[in-house]
Amino acid sequence: MRSFLTYEDLQGLRLLATDAILGTTNVSEALHQTIAGTASPRKTPIPPIGGINRIVYKGVRNITKVASVGTSGLFRAMKLLPWDHHESRKRANFLAVINGICGDHLERTQNPLALPMSFRMPDGELLGSGPLPLPQTKPNKLLIMVHGLCMSDLRWSRQGHNHGQKLAEERQWPILYLNYNSGRHISKNGHEFANLLEKLLEGTPSPPDLNIICHSMGGLVLRSACNYAKNHNLSWIRSVERIVFIGSPHHGAPLEGLGQWADSLLTKSPFSAPFERLTSIRSDGINDLRFGSLVDADWAKRVPGKTSNLPRHIPLPEKIACYSIAGTLANASEKTHNRILGDGLVPLNSALGLHPDRTRCLDFMATRIIQDTSHLRLLESQKVYNQLEQWLT
Repeated sequence: MRSFLTYEDLQGLRLLATDAILGTTNVSEALHQTIAGTASPRKTPIPPIGGINRIVYKGVRNITKVASVGTSGLFRAMKLLPWDHHESRKRANFLAVINGICGDHLERTQNPLALPMSFRMPDGELLGSGPLPLPQTKPNKLLIMVHGLCMSDLRWSRQGHNHGQKLAEERQWPILYLNYNSGRHISKNGHEFANLLEKLLEGTPSPPDLNIICHSMGGLVLRSACNYAKNHNLSWIRSVERIVFIGSPHHGAPLEGLGQWADSLLTKSPFSAPFERLTSIRSDGINDLRFGSLVDADWAKRVPGKTSNLPRHIPLPEKIACYSIAGTLANASEKTHNRILGDGLVPLNSALGLHPDRTRCLDFMATRIIQDTSHLRLLESQKVYNQLEQWLT
């Protein structure tokens, strides 16, 4: 059997489909109960949840669970067939997107589709969590790339160009790509990233200077990792030389707020309230992007539908040269840099670390605005690469 997915991937999709059917059944039952409880007595009454109706909903759940168990046997039989599979970009992209959308659920349910955090070498080899046998280079440098939401370590390459790969080849620096489940809370990924870096450099006689490039959510994950490393006195933070953030929503991404707004509207009516469960399937990682939440305290007591509380202000890491690149869809002929829309996903002010409350502004060593460029096109922009080369070398 030929497939770009593995046997374990198909098993994960089976489990996810089961969860989706059960969730939809719960929404239908809740809507039925709401309508039955509020229907006008002058009209034909809606049968309440009970008796035959409760049996029907329970039957749907039981049938779904039985079907899931039955198909698991079929899948076990499929495993005995010749399985023609090879690691492909298509599979990596599929897993990255599904993890960004519901990676928190995949992790909670121990679904095999959930991505573990790992480093990948340029040749595609995944590294373990132990020390890295770094090649001796002069100067002693290591370049690390951290991707964004619904992306993977393979998505740095666009239109035949990869910022990190080109820099590493020209400067003869070793390079590592971080891959992670972007649907988890940003702070959870930050904690794990910090510990992974600590293990990576553990026992290294001469730790290299770390230069880190982050895109989008990856910048928030790194800032969370730096804050965690500072609070827990991890040694790798002292090896970081420079950080460049590309299109990172330091003060949040308002497009996620549209989902929060939809949640609040749906809860206003008892008839639409059950559908709020459908809009709330956004992953923890996406929810954290609303204001750029970096620490556990920002979400530990979060109330669904409430977005008024600003996250804790986390300044940039000390004694590290930090730079920021922001994109804007506006071109040079326009009078405004389109600070609201920005690159289509991240507003300019958010990417530049600017905030109406001056105490929350981020003090970058330098910033750069790339005009007429969208969020993803920042990854293929020659202007972005030229700026990276200037700042990092």
